[in-house]
Amino acid sequence: QIGNTLLLQAGEFGRYLGKLTLYLNDKDIQSWEYELQSVDSSIPEEPTLVYMIAGLASEVEANPWFGPVYTEVIAQAGNEIKKPLGEGLFKDTPLGNLVSDAFRDKIETDIAFYPQGFCSQTIYPGPVKGADIFQAIPYGFDPATGLGFKLATFETDGMSIIYGLEFAVYNLPYMEDFFLHSSNFSYAYNSSDPPGSRIDYSSISVNDQPLDPFASYSVTVPDGVVPFLSQIPDFQINNLVVTEYYMYTVVRDFMILASEQGLLLQACKQSPSTFSAEYSVPTSSPVYYFTEGRVIDLALFSDPEEGVVAIIEAIDQCFENGSIDNPGITKSLKSKLNAVYSLLQKGEYNQALATLKAFKKHVNAQSGKHISSETAAKLIYLADKLGENIWNSPIMARTTGANQQIPEDFQLFQNYPNPFNPQTEMAYSIPEDSYVELTIYNIMGQKVKVLVDGYQSSGARKVTWDGRDEKGERVASGIYLYRLQAGEVIQTRKMSFLK
Repeated sequence: QIGNTLLLQAGEFGRYLGKLTLYLNDKDIQSWEYELQSVDSSIPEEPTLVYMIAGLASEVEANPWFGPVYTEVIAQAGNEIKKPLGEGLFKDTPLGNLVSDAFRDKIETDIAFYPQGFCSQTIYPGPVKGADIFQAIPYGFDPATGLGFKLATFETDGMSIIYGLEFAVYNLPYMEDFFLHSSNFSYAYNSSDPPGSRIDYSSISVNDQPLDPFASYSVTVPDGVVPFLSQIPDFQINNLVVTEYYMYTVVRDFMILASEQGLLLQACKQSPSTFSAEYSVPTSSPVYYFTEGRVIDLALFSDPEEGVVAIIEAIDQCFENGSIDNPGITKSLKSKLNAVYSLLQKGEYNQALATLKAFKKHVNAQSGKHISSETAAKLIYLADKLGENIWNSPIMARTTGANQQIPEDFQLFQNYPNPFNPQTEMAYSIPEDSYVELTIYNIMGQKVKVLVDGYQSSGARKVTWDGRDEKGERVASGIYLYRLQAGEVIQTRKMSFLK
């Protein structure tokens, strides 16, 4: 209700009938009631309408382009393969993961991307027919086949992928269409950062390996995406090939194969050498797809307490998708995070960081056992990011001076902002008095500037770099390394400078 106006919508696809009852006194509305009534198998079909729809469907199925898209069951969906972007930290969707995996399974490129704007409709649990696939992906129209978009492949470099990711998250949360789902690829961004500097470059990985900005990668996308990519400044598209593989048939066949082989698709890594595209009745288990954390939004970490709650919710998602397979492990991880939350509320920030360290140690101990190695890496990454935000937040500033507690660990945090221009800040902590050197290097390993070179007492420190070398000249845009050595301990991180 907005003012005196009632806005009514009874869901979608005729699943409900909305019943509004108005109680009048003469012409004035005294009160009202509204309820949703389910339209399910208990409601008899309307014969005339059923006859009309059946006639239209039979005409479509008689066309050899399409076949039995309304009557033939090709797979079983074991869960709701959702279209809407994920909530909390994990933003990838089951449908985006399914479709991008199907692309890469077919063409076997390094990476596959699929934009949110091309995700048309959720695939619901139960029997899946061809029409359900048509509804889930953008249709388009090819005059020769009656089908829609084809797959395209090209080669590009790592820096182009970074530019593409920044473009993809530039207008979030107001426009989701360019958001990129992916296969064999993951990344994190912060939607609360200024547009154009939201991607955390250190998070980007291809095949579980860090993205190399200067390496070449093969990519699969729908051919309708290529014109958008070509409009991104400095985005390189080399050896472009528009294949004869249609999105509809690729996704359909992927689901058929997965159902026949009884695979959980999110764990399916193998690409068959041959597969018949003919329809067949599935004889094995349903197809499942979940949110997996392939794409992460770090915005919730701006408030460390909210960040802890967000990681707890992410652990629940990992248990749901099977990447944490033991309820006891799930419970113990959440218990440690609840302790972190309690310590933050009490203002015991160094103890919170120490408990966060214990959480990471527990994750490491279970990596490859009850926690998949990919999920373990994500959880440790999230814990590190949360720790950085605790160090950089006002709550730590209140512990400076005489009341400052000695940090338990030597740690170099990710610079902020990253990418940056004109300057960025690097925070670090040293648990004991040490000789400290903090040095900037370019991607070739050449020394650019020494920021710290001297003996320092234990505590938390911050240092600023203005993007200039030892001569005071601006450095070129690109990836840089910063290396901290305190005593015998060394840590290195990456950052990016953009002119």
